[in-house]
Amino acid sequence: TMADPDDDASQGLTYSQIFYCFFVSVATILGTGILALPVKLHETGFRPFMLTFTLTLFAQVCTVFLMAEVLQRASRILQARENQSDNRRLLQDETDPEDTTTIHVEVVNRHAHQSPSLHTLAVLYLDGFGAKVFTWAAMLHFLSILISYALAWSKAFCSIVGCNPSVVISPCVILFSTGIIVFNKQLQPVITSLTFFKCIMLVVMVGVVGYVGSKSDTSPTADWAATGAPFLIGTLALGGVVNVMPVLFSDVPSNRKAHQQFRWSVASGVIACWVMNVLWAYFILQIVPQSGTGPCHQDQSSGNITLACANSNDEISTQPVVDIMKRNYPSLVWLAQLVASFILISITVSYLTLGNAMKHMLDGLASANPPAAAMEHDTMVGRCWRCLPEWTHNDVAFRILLYLVCFGLIMIVALLNPQSFLLVLEVFTSLALNIEGGAGIAIVYFLARRKGGKDEIPLAMSDLLSHSWVGVAAYFAVSIYYDLINASLEHIGSKGAAVVGSLLAVGTMVLIIVYYKRWQVYSVPSRQADNKGSGYHWDSEDDDENL
Repeated sequence: TMADPDDDASQGLTYSQIFYCFFVSVATILGTGILALPVKLHETGFRPFMLTFTLTLFAQVCTVFLMAEVLQRASRILQARENQSDNRRLLQDETDPEDTTTIHVEVVNRHAHQSPSLHTLAVLYLDGFGAKVFTWAAMLHFLSILISYALAWSKAFCSIVGCNPSVVISPCVILFSTGIIVFNKQLQPVITSLTFFKCIMLVVMVGVVGYVGSKSDTSPTADWAATGAPFLIGTLALGGVVNVMPVLFSDVPSNRKAHQQFRWSVASGVIACWVMNVLWAYFILQIVPQSGTGPCHQDQSSGNITLACANSNDEISTQPVVDIMKRNYPSLVWLAQLVASFILISITVSYLTLGNAMKHMLDGLASANPPAAAMEHDTMVGRCWRCLPEWTHNDVAFRILLYLVCFGLIMIVALLNPQSFLLVLEVFTSLALNIEGGAGIAIVYFLARRKGGKDEIPLAMSDLLSHSWVGVAAYFAVSIYYDLINASLEHIGSKGAAVVGSLLAVGTMVLIIVYYKRWQVYSVPSRQADNKGSGYHWDSEDDDENL
């Protein structure tokens, strides 16, 4: 476990804690994106891909730094609110010890004892609509990526034992989800060990493919006109780590040294994944042709084995590599089993890691919306709770209900649509991640920085680096627009894409106007003058009720 926040202010993280943050970051990023990425290079080639993927690296590292500061600021707000609620409770006890509102105050502020969740960040810094978009985008990302993991795991498992993938989807989701819910803390050392083993297997795979590629006469081509083809899957192959940072942050001591080690250990995980993605993509292009003439081997046994065929048949990059090994290098056919084993371990670790992050967010939602508080209001949610049996009117039952709904939805969707693996990855997962884990974090950072001063947290970014939020927001905004317009072109044609583009332009203008007014509010000096001790200002108890 991490060090206790109450330790000596000069104490940083131990080496085991730093490695834990590093390996969890790697486990989060190195899921199925690295395996799907090279297939999308069948048009663009390596050099154009390197350009966009390097930009993605800078954007993701900056996002990690932004998120690290946002978590510090949110934690300070929660701590200040907890102190205020304690004072309010003591005053209430002195004036009217029989008043039952003390119980309500205690329930509302229960979240203050926890690390800021993604839902908490949304409510603290965004308005009602913005908070809902941020929260739902985060949930969509978790659900879609976990669905893709369930699909990929079942395919890899059945490639080893020989079975129907749809048969093992339910046991896979039930087993992993139960482990996340019941054995949450015990899974941490298991995830670290499996991630280390997974990295070793990946190095072996890259080495073998690189060795075969050095003996191949395949000559990759570059098409700069198709540079955008791997753009979306590239953001996914290197993204997602900000969604597990709240889980890791919960055990980081509140001092400058610990926070510096924390953000650099996570950023180092991003850089390491970038290196492994680049090497894997380069060696795949050395051994598997990008395209060819004639039928694909999926249609004819003697047909072409190419990345274009793999893309059209919804295959990840390991499949054409294994097919070429079987055809041209029978002595290396053992690589097929290594690849399948790597996929099993990789997706198992990624599912457990991101599933734990989703559970952390669901816990935040449950703490923010206890059944007792909901039933006090005559709303649809309150009426629904009153219709349920009395034994469900508690926080534990609400959390279990959320777990069953979300993990059950993952299993149902995976069972109903098991053939759309790459579509789920490229469209829905990347869109949700770019909205919440990219542009959303940049906007939250800017509002958090305006709301609080620079020196009120242990480790704030310099004034120069603080402006990186502009580049991050712009990069992910382009990703979002490209995702929506590209999907529109593929499914509803050019006229539909034009309509979507117009709606995006109008929506962007409305968003800028709304948040410009909000930025003006945060710019008023009196807002920061209030509560000088904490450096933050909030309006009333109404804000607390949304957390």
